[in-house]
Amino acid sequence: MKRLTAISSFLTGADEALRIAMARLNDSARPFRLIVDSEGRLIGVLTDGDVRRAILAGATLEDPVHNWMQRTPKVISAHAKLPMQGFGADINFVPILDTERRPTAVLVATQESFAKAQTALIMAGGLGSRLGERTRMTPKPLLPINGRPILDYILDRLETAGVEQIWIAVHHLAEKIEEFVAARANRAEVRLVREPERLGTAGAISLLPERPAHPLLVLNGDILTQVDFRAFQSFHQQQGFDATIAVAYHRVQVPYGIVRHDQNGAFLGIDEKPTLLNFVAAGLYFLSPTVLSLIQDHKRLDMPDLLNDARTAGLNIGVFPIHEYWADVGSPADLEAAEARHANGLGQP
Repeated sequence: MKRLTAISSFLTGADEALRIAMARLNDSARPFRLIVDSEGRLIGVLTDGDVRRAILAGATLEDPVHNWMQRTPKVISAHAKLPMQGFGADINFVPILDTERRPTAVLVATQESFAKAQTALIMAGGLGSRLGERTRMTPKPLLPINGRPILDYILDRLETAGVEQIWIAVHHLAEKIEEFVAARANRAEVRLVREPERLGTAGAISLLPERPAHPLLVLNGDILTQVDFRAFQSFHQQQGFDATIAVAYHRVQVPYGIVRHDQNGAFLGIDEKPTLLNFVAAGLYFLSPTVLSLIQDHKRLDMPDLLNDARTAGLNIGVFPIHEYWADVGSPADLEAAEARHANGLGQP
């Protein structure tokens, strides 16, 4: 554990909106906020996981943080003897309080003790048919965004998150991905598995030389995101899920008035051109060894079928909402939007 005494940047008022707290969490190397009252006394804490659970529960981004904070966090008195070691895998920080319950410092876990995925598998064998001529000679994961291949963005974020071993499942124009990986300055061990025939969005997991004995991070090779993979891993572990599906908001503008009625056909009202908001699968998954054991060798299998099989088997499947940038770059319009994002100075897609 490490003691931080410069903690003013972690303090948040109880009425601050979740939207602002989320932005502060995303900008901080330490994903927590200390919630204080008007007198500076600690009344709760807010973590990345708390924000995501709030989103699942239907919170709006303008909700005050005190609605969703942890009200009884573990704390230490400033006069107590400080522990030399951590408090357990599920506690990464502990506020130190004075006699008036005002935070004076925070004990934080070292970076080495943070959760991190050990192995990831990138599904990069698709044909990219929706992109037409763009993918006739270039595999979709190698299409450039601001002059840099999509796959390079994905690998960079995985490496930054501390992933130690990265597999890439390839099929269409596999030799070009192999050449790219060989020429790239990889920070992790990056290896390829070839699909002799397309095995679906989950079947290629069976091609790994051995099934991992720890949760496997699986992600599609055509997504751009700023999601925190460490936060994803922590959420999966702390919630005790056997599999966790990352989901993103998808908005649909209905071009007509939606008529509401009761079961007898009586008119209740009309909503003019409403926007429907739903969660969609974001192409990111954490799968436990128990779920991986359900995959048959060299059999075509799509991820929805694997997850449905796991649910039928009584396994615990969870949902992790993404509030960071996310895009499925599967169409020409998606590519253009990603290019525009970068051109507008919004940084890495």
